Amino acid sequence: MIPGVDVFLSEGIWREYLGKRIAIMSNTSGATSNLTYSVEELLSRGLNVEGVLAPEHGFWGIYHAGEPVPHMYDQYLGLNIYSLYRSSMDLALELLEQCDVVIVDIQDLGLRFYTYISTLIDLLDIASKMGGKEVVILDRPNPLGGDIIEGPVARPELYSYVARYSIPLRHGATIGEIALLYNYEKNLGIYVRVIKNRGWRRNLDIIDLNIPWIPPSPAIPSPWSVYTYGVTAYLEGTNISEGRGTYNPFTLFGAPFIEPRRLCERLNREKSLEGLFLRPVYFKPMFSKYQGQVCGGAYIHIIDRRRVRILNVGLKILSTIHELYGESLELMRVGERYYIDQLIGDPRGRMVITGDLDLDDFSQAIEDGIRDYRERISHVMLYR
Repeated sequence: MIPGVDVFLSEGIWREYLGKRIAIMSNTSGATSNLTYSVEELLSRGLNVEGVLAPEHGFWGIYHAGEPVPHMYDQYLGLNIYSLYRSSMDLALELLEQCDVVIVDIQDLGLRFYTYISTLIDLLDIASKMGGKEVVILDRPNPLGGDIIEGPVARPELYSYVARYSIPLRHGATIGEIALLYNYEKNLGIYVRVIKNRGWRRNLDIIDLNIPWIPPSPAIPSPWSVYTYGVTAYLEGTNISEGRGTYNPFTLFGAPFIEPRRLCERLNREKSLEGLFLRPVYFKPMFSKYQGQVCGGAYIHIIDRRRVRILNVGLKILSTIHELYGESLELMRVGERYYIDQLIGDPRGRMVITGDLDLDDFSQAIEDGIRDYRERISHVMLYR
């Protein structure tokens, strides 16, 4: 599999951008097959890169989830880095105003609540308002593959930075395809050019590809953690630790009030948890929720990833915790909204957790939205 950046460089497409002023949205996951950073490759060819646009976690991935990313001068790159996450946008807007082209090279996870898609959408909106700047996407594979689509299409009233657009939770598209779809549906009027991957098919995930993995954010250290992140990210909307502050973020979870054997024995009997096994564990986070406290919980082992339905697993984990420890489980709010509603994109997911809606009924209720999305995305699909 050859990523878009390799195609951009090896086929000489980069020469078309000589003399143009360029901004690049990227982080360390934007790298060639030889593990050199895309930003450096552009600079080494004499392209006029005016600055780097950084998403959540910053270019080097040194900022925690939700932590504001500052504007800064980077000595290694010899460029200014302009934050697109929780900092004043004034400097980033100044950069974009003076640039002719925006290049995007970053690894997404194929999950709507992973914020790089939201950052991309913000960037497309800005490019449209500035008169239709060209946006070049150096595409990368969807690490979850493109065949399986699951979860509700986000409701507009729940739009937030973890749900910027009406796409399913597991959307099955590349960032290039999402950019094309958004540009078309919102009639932005900008030129979105996607430099395709070579050799990627929708039935291939990151495990099939067996290529070097550069963590796109601090808590996704391995290819397998893409799957476990999809299963446990909903815990961020609760008082259950999702494993941040441990050596296995999003692969283990728990809380001081959970008895691991009881929880795991119960969950391992559930049909909706096909394809994985939960092993009882205790752990002590070094930071984040329950810092310094011993938590009981589970370690997730992916046995057959093709059978794992990440949203169903996440909802079943939380509904079981609610059933066993409902007096201790808390669902957190952001303003007037439950954060878990924003993560899932549909308040009925929370009803499954609290036992007010059957999981199978919820899965059936969201099928129409998934079918409609499959039709929408089919018009911009770049891979089969």
